[in-house]
Amino acid sequence: MSFIGPDLCAARAKQWRIYFTDVHPTGIGPERMPGMLSASGQMAGYPKVYNVEMDPHEDHDCAMYFPWVWDMALKEVKEYEESVKKYPNPPACNVTDFRNTGGG
Repeated sequence: MSFIGPDLCAARAKQWRIYFTDVHPTGIGPERMPGMLSASGQMAGYPKVYNVEMDPHEDHDCAMYFPWVWDMALKEVKEYEESVKKYPNPPACNVTDFRNTGGG
């Protein structure tokens, strides 16, 4: 699973990485890009699919050729969500809070 802060944005299933959210930095901050192979919210569109063994730089979205991969990714997400109910994730770190709140 890949996260941006607390938000799940991608999953890995075997040699496939599936992105549910596509975030690109623009001008003054991140902006979600619309489009057929992009989603503006978690699983609210068509995810991007990459074969990371054949395309390790993730240059070529192959979602249109391998739509069956989406089911594999959703299965991984479902298993992850079930495991989080039993073993919750720690909170996401805040890299913009520079206050020393620890004891060191």
